[in-house]
Amino acid sequence: MAHKMIRCSKRVIGGRYDKLLFILNIPSIVSGSVLAVISMLIIRNMAVPTELYGIFFTVLYITVLYAFITAFIVTLAANRSLRGHGLYTYMEILGEQMIVSEYRGSSYGHDGPTDYVRLWVVKLADVEQVTCTDKTIIIKAKAKLIEERADRLTYSADSLGRAEFDYWWYNSGGGTPADTVEVRDRYFYAESAARRIIFCSEKQKAKELSREEFRKRMLEIAAGKRKPERRRKKKEERVFRGYEIERKF
Repeated sequence: MAHKMIRCSKRVIGGRYDKLLFILNIPSIVSGSVLAVISMLIIRNMAVPTELYGIFFTVLYITVLYAFITAFIVTLAANRSLRGHGLYTYMEILGEQMIVSEYRGSSYGHDGPTDYVRLWVVKLADVEQVTCTDKTIIIKAKAKLIEERADRLTYSADSLGRAEFDYWWYNSGGGTPADTVEVRDRYFYAESAARRIIFCSEKQKAKELSREEFRKRMLEIAAGKRKPERRRKKKEERVFRGYEIERKF
């Protein structure tokens, strides 16, 4: 089975922070509109009380400061989120297994950021149902859930398409059993990803069924309950070399 890596969409994640920034700046937009109307009244009527100028510039200062602070905080959070999700939010089909990883957040210390990840290990043959909704992709299957630091969940794929963690504990034990995997809608082509999971699951189920039938047949042959099937010898194709006609001109 071919390896498949499905990355999250930074466009989807960034779009949500754009919406958040717009919502938080609604007071700034309203305040700016009111200030614009007041400024036009001031221009038309020069006989304005001095106190009104003080109030005007105070509100203007507060509005600009609020807009700057919200934009700075949201931009900082967006950059951190985009970096973390870009590294650790993905779905990877290895072969027999599938890894679903989701970035959960970071803590910052003297050594830099420490990233935390929620990771599911799913056997593709155990997938019963895949549902794609507006907000999540729900995979109904028996899985192993691990929540740990990202640097402790590094792994590689073996020849059978299974995850081999660098920390051996997660290969045999570790983690908690789960019945469903909920993938948040951070993928641009979520429906395409869901169809890909279904396709790979059905292919793996067919492969394991064929393997089990072959194993059962070999056991019956070894027990003498069944005679080995003789393969029909294919007729060898005889290739005749053609002769060129000598042409005389």
